[in-house]
Amino acid sequence: MSAVLHADFETRSAVDLKSAGLHRYAEDSSTGIWCLAWAFDDGQQGVWKLGEYFPQRVLDHVENGGRVVAHNAPFERTIWNQVLTRELRGRVFVPPMRIEQMDDTMARCATLAIPARLEDAGHVLGIKQQKDKTGHANMLVLAKPKKIHPDGRIEWNDTPERLAMQYAYCAQDVAAETEIDRTVPPLSARERQVWELDQRINDRGIMLDIDTIKAAGKVVAAEKQRLDAELAEATGGAVAAVTQAIRMRDWIAARGVPCTGLGKDVMAKLLRDAAGDPAVLKALAIRKEGAKSSTAKLGAMLACVCKDGRARGLLAYHGAHTGRWAGRLIQPQNLYRTDPDEDGDDIHQAIAVLQGAMTPERKALAIKLLTGSSAMVMIAKCLRSMFIAPPGRRFVGGDLSNIEGRVAAWITGEHWKVEAFRAYDEKRGPELYRVAYARSFGVDDPATVTGQRRQVGKVTELSLQYQGSVGAWIKMAANYGVAP
Repeated sequence: MSAVLHADFETRSAVDLKSAGLHRYAEDSSTGIWCLAWAFDDGQQGVWKLGEYFPQRVLDHVENGGRVVAHNAPFERTIWNQVLTRELRGRVFVPPMRIEQMDDTMARCATLAIPARLEDAGHVLGIKQQKDKTGHANMLVLAKPKKIHPDGRIEWNDTPERLAMQYAYCAQDVAAETEIDRTVPPLSARERQVWELDQRINDRGIMLDIDTIKAAGKVVAAEKQRLDAELAEATGGAVAAVTQAIRMRDWIAARGVPCTGLGKDVMAKLLRDAAGDPAVLKALAIRKEGAKSSTAKLGAMLACVCKDGRARGLLAYHGAHTGRWAGRLIQPQNLYRTDPDEDGDDIHQAIAVLQGAMTPERKALAIKLLTGSSAMVMIAKCLRSMFIAPPGRRFVGGDLSNIEGRVAAWITGEHWKVEAFRAYDEKRGPELYRVAYARSFGVDDPATVTGQRRQVGKVTELSLQYQGSVGAWIKMAANYGVAP
């Protein structure tokens, strides 16, 4: 049996890994390596430190396609291929580390619903080699600059004592990862294929329309400034910005309107209670327009985009215990809902305005005049358009059509519904969200169910399954913007 290599890097950068993501982090010129702890399963091990000769056996192992095990393997592979190659350029050839030779103990833990973080996984598994908590705190200090000078020069917290602790911490991580590798079973052949596909998808990334994103960001900033001024005026200076939720809550309560918060779950009741106070209603309308959290994705896009215009690392393999992917960075699975029938033309017009040459303030006004919706709302609806296909390519969208509804109908023996799904697939019948609304509200022709009515049908269809009842419907209705 060929040898197995366990490896773990410790790095530093002026870039925030959490907001920028691995790929943007790795390509930044400020990103460097403190050390690489390595261990072969035959007992040979060591810690390579920046400035030392790199261990030839590690290089040979990678070049020959040897198995490399790491906890969060994409990090080690990307740092190896981008940062280590940059650090050692001109001194030694660094062979590429390939997806096919990697083995990720974090992914293996995820498939068994074991926590992803090394510390948590070790605790749950009860392994002897636990993560060094003191060393972890020291690592966080070394990972970020101590000071960045005006000329761009970076000072690090690299005292001899801290570096010695860093090297020991990195070696302990490898010891913990090695024990997890011996404890947790490998991925099945099928899951191994899924994981490798996940790695290729995340490495390739997706192209972003950077110019339009920047233009939209400027419009959002201008709108927030305008809305803050309007809110300050509406509240007599008590609330100076739409983000000041606590101040606004207290101001509303002081006017005699019961208010415990401004969340979606209480907003309907709050609006009813405030019906006799025009000032509160106006303030709430301003806040609703200005507090669009979805527009924060514009900043997230710019923070993580790589030099070639692509955002990478947007999906987390087995992020949910059911095996579904979870979103990261931009959260591409959680974009503002749009209806092609109702919003399509408005989105096209808003994008055209954003790409024009007017000032941000004039663009906001033009969007309002052309679409009838505020710039904040329309920019949120335009977020999907910020993902673009590169020249010569096009997007093709696909999804499992109402998979939960199909399974629920089949399990419960609802044969009429199974047949309705079959008719829809064969283009002989209407979509099931329209059918759900029509049957619930006595509409004769489901084809006439569009827009918000279809959305009500969707909430009905998705929530009243698998023992979902009134509470499930109300909760999902709030998520989809449907008033109970």
